[in-house]
Amino acid sequence: MLRIGVLGLGYWGPKLAKNFVSVKGVCVSAVCDQRSELLQAVRQILPDAFATTDYAEMLSGDRVDAVAVVTAPQQHFDPVKRALESGKHVFVEKPLAVSYAEAVALKDLAAAARLVLMTDHTFCYDLAFARIRDALIQGELGAVRFARMEWLAAREKAAGPDVLWDSGPHAVAALQYFFGLDRGEVSFNEVGRLPGGVLAAAQGSLRSAAVAAELEIAWAGQCLRSKPVAKAARVTLFGDRATLVYEGSFGSRKAQVIPCALPHDWRWGMDTPKPAAPMAGLSYDDQPLVNACSAFAAAVAGQAPCITDGSFATGVVAVLEAAQRSLQSGGLPTAFQTR
Repeated sequence: MLRIGVLGLGYWGPKLAKNFVSVKGVCVSAVCDQRSELLQAVRQILPDAFATTDYAEMLSGDRVDAVAVVTAPQQHFDPVKRALESGKHVFVEKPLAVSYAEAVALKDLAAAARLVLMTDHTFCYDLAFARIRDALIQGELGAVRFARMEWLAAREKAAGPDVLWDSGPHAVAALQYFFGLDRGEVSFNEVGRLPGGVLAAAQGSLRSAAVAAELEIAWAGQCLRSKPVAKAARVTLFGDRATLVYEGSFGSRKAQVIPCALPHDWRWGMDTPKPAAPMAGLSYDDQPLVNACSAFAAAVAGQAPCITDGSFATGVVAVLEAAQRSLQSGGLPTAFQTR
């Protein structure tokens, strides 16, 4: 039985705990949060879990074999580092860290200790993503040189992280998963902020040897191109034989193929003279977050390496850090290198 401790019981922590306990051979044996009222609330779903406000107490002894760190991104580095130093495997909410230097340090620490370090880039555990990647490898879309990533209308976080570090990891991880980004440059411009000043909408572009991409990220209530954003997690891959459009959420997912090379205005939209057809070979019966939890347990057991390991997650952080620098410079192209 893999015993997992969950650090952070806000919005996502209890949801993650429920998914972990649904995986055969996994139990949530401990929970930790400085807010005692949240500890009391989680007892309703985990009555047998050890509950504490002291992270060191959760790490001590043999209460847990692994830790799920579900805190704000800027609070990832220290608890992940402490868990690895305590000999615990780590499952951490995306992104791995908020700087490339921190991400590399954690990756190297896990490798030296021979521990699993996995970041929860949930979309990478959607079986539709695996089917799409196979289609790219098999050339079903032809040569794909352009992509469009849209992660729109997620709930706002007035206390942070901003939209780049909240929704941005999804878009960048998708590009990393499909194309294996190595080096290139990224340019990002802010579009909107919350009244308190937190970045809430941004548009960007990425260029690498593998792909060129446009990225749009915005929270609910924001506007892009003078229009309010609608809820969407959308990936569009433009091949010279076909265009693929994936739209996903926890409640509904679909992938469709437009079987022709389409005239396309890369920035603003596409002409679709023929109707899209459902992508063959997909049932959508799986649950990506359960898949992610299962993948972590399998990696700890030595059954299979996890997709979003330390190297993968460090590459995502490298791109996000370059995007942050571009934002700070008013949108100037900024180089990145993922390894």
